[in-house]
Amino acid sequence: MLSGGFAWAMGWKSSHDSMVIFLSTVFGLVGSFTIFFLAKLLTAPAKLEKEANEKAARIENRFVEMEKRIVAAHKKHTDLLESQIQTLQTQLDDREKRLKIEEALGDYHLLILSRVREIERMGSFEFTNKNAESYTREVFDPDTQKLLNEVEAFLGTKIKGASIATFRDPAGRPPTPTKSQSDFKGNYWQAVIDHLKHRATRLMKIIDKYTENKGENK
Repeated sequence: MLSGGFAWAMGWKSSHDSMVIFLSTVFGLVGSFTIFFLAKLLTAPAKLEKEANEKAARIENRFVEMEKRIVAAHKKHTDLLESQIQTLQTQLDDREKRLKIEEALGDYHLLILSRVREIERMGSFEFTNKNAESYTREVFDPDTQKLLNEVEAFLGTKIKGASIATFRDPAGRPPTPTKSQSDFKGNYWQAVIDHLKHRATRLMKIIDKYTENKGENK
């Protein structure tokens, strides 16, 4: 009896110890899982916030880059438009400038012809008497010389090139017929008229050439 009770007691104790070990293990595992899940729950908001911040930062960077590209494209387009406008304005200014030069050349051509008619109306005696010194020196009278100087100054400033040489070129001017060996005043008067007519012809050649060049530059 005694030995049987002892055996039963020892068996119960062994079962009890196994149960304790089992329950300890179970509670240990439950505790570990509980801690793990609690840690997950505690760290999840911070992780989600970090991921959200990173995503927001990426989106903001994309918008910043997009804005930079838009600004750069707008600047390029604006610069192109400004360049085109400047080119058009330069062309308009150049055309306006050339038109004014053409008008001035035409005015000078008319002034030369007007001077011719003025001298013709004066007649040889009146003209030479009024310009006795010029007649004696066989040079242009002051009014005629002043007009020719103005034309040459304009050509040298606005037309340049060989315009003055073209204007002075005597080629093609027929010799002035001598009225009389003794009519020195008449010969001088006629020579001034013929010279002015030739200068008007030379100036018209310059005008024609200038107009042709304008057409080429359109």
